[in-house]
Amino acid sequence: MNELVVFVEQGPDGGFTAQADSIVAQAEDMESLRRRVFEAVRKEYLHHSPSVIRFTSHRVARRARVSVAV
Repeated sequence: MNELVVFVEQGPDGGFTAQADSIVAQAEDMESLRRRVFEAVRKEYLHHSPSVIRFTSHRVARRARVSVAV
């Protein structure tokens, strides 16, 4: 897998939820959410980690869209 696309939604309480394949993570802010997603990716894709993780959402795409080499 070369790229993992993570869909991010902001909840009514202000927290964020991220979903990608079998990964689901929740956090109060985007920085914490990214850390949780990276931890989950390391555990889920132990031997074949994606080279790029892209965060995107309709509501927060401009603030949250990040491509990070892992």
